[in-house]
Amino acid sequence: MHKKWYELGANILAYVIGQIESINVKYQGDTLPIRIFGKTYFDPIHIIGENGILKVITISNKVKTYKLVNLKELGIRWVDKDKLTSFWDTNDELPFFIASGYIEENNNKPNNICNKHSEFELQIKNALSFLASNFEEYYLWIILNLKELSPLQKPAHCQTQSQTSLALPGHIEINNQASLIEVINMLVHECSHLYFHLLQLSHPLCTHDAPMCYSILKERERPLINVLLGFHAFANVLILLTKIKIAKLAEIVVEELDEHLKHVLNYVLSLDKELSNHIKYLRENTGLVIYYTLKSMLIEQGYFT
Repeated sequence: MHKKWYELGANILAYVIGQIESINVKYQGDTLPIRIFGKTYFDPIHIIGENGILKVITISNKVKTYKLVNLKELGIRWVDKDKLTSFWDTNDELPFFIASGYIEENNNKPNNICNKHSEFELQIKNALSFLASNFEEYYLWIILNLKELSPLQKPAHCQTQSQTSLALPGHIEINNQASLIEVINMLVHECSHLYFHLLQLSHPLCTHDAPMCYSILKERERPLINVLLGFHAFANVLILLTKIKIAKLAEIVVEELDEHLKHVLNYVLSLDKELSNHIKYLRENTGLVIYYTLKSMLIEQGYFT
């Protein structure tokens, strides 16, 4: 079932970025919703695309239509036919959608949000280029999990803001105006959540009687599954940041990297303590594998000694 979901996402993306000329496929939905141009479909759909048009037909025969249009200064973009103020960047430089930018009603003139959207796209491309050149396994980790990316306004009270949802497989949101390290951190963190959510939808990761335990992330008691979710994401980020530190790459600001390492390590150590104290509640072939795999990688890097 996950294979069909991935294949559908790949086929939609291939059509949208012009790698294939047409698409005609039916998807039954099952337990995994599909995300298309910012809209989530939980029920069966029929997807038809050719000649710069993409139609999504629902089980009740409602039709959602998208089309390729020339937005002047913005160039060729996919646009919601019923809502011409929304557009999506989809090109062969990015292996996923960036949604959504906005245009003004009058003469399709780009506004400030459009400019920020272009800056956001550039920061994503720079981060992916860095990973593809230096840590290809993390580049692949991102593009295999990520199908749609939305920008958030950079928060004033903290450095970064990012999020995913169990109900929206393949979709993440991260803030704009972020440094290279911040973007890498958010991408790996949220794509870890995407992978975890897919596992969670099809395999129990904790036993049914798993207790509540302390989460440093919320500073209160949380279900054990949430503590494992946090550990999975922060441990993946810590492993990558440590590799970056060892590599001594010129693009990286060392002081900023060290600050992120300190911050992430603090979370990982606290989450690990809770998991190790409740180890018997992790499922042997799922949750326990996730925990031990990441912890063994961290031990190899010199942590937990």
